[in-house]
Amino acid sequence: MIWPRFLNESGKEIAQGSDIQAEGEANMYIVMEEMIPQHAPKLSVGVRGFLMEGGWRVAEATVIEVLSLAQPKT
Repeated sequence: MIWPRFLNESGKEIAQGSDIQAEGEANMYIVMEEMIPQHAPKLSVGVRGFLMEGGWRVAEATVIEVLSLAQPKT
């Protein structure tokens, strides 16, 4: 799973459950470490995808920057 944390106009993450704009930016987090190897090869600048709620597409997204895909050291 990849979860969004939506950003305000200043680029700060807004509180979960807050109202969001129809368009904007979000930091996206791969929340299960074991999913990093599956997702990492597919993520690069320009890749387009969808935010999903179950089987429903609720938003369209385009990767504009990749900050980190490193797995934590064990």
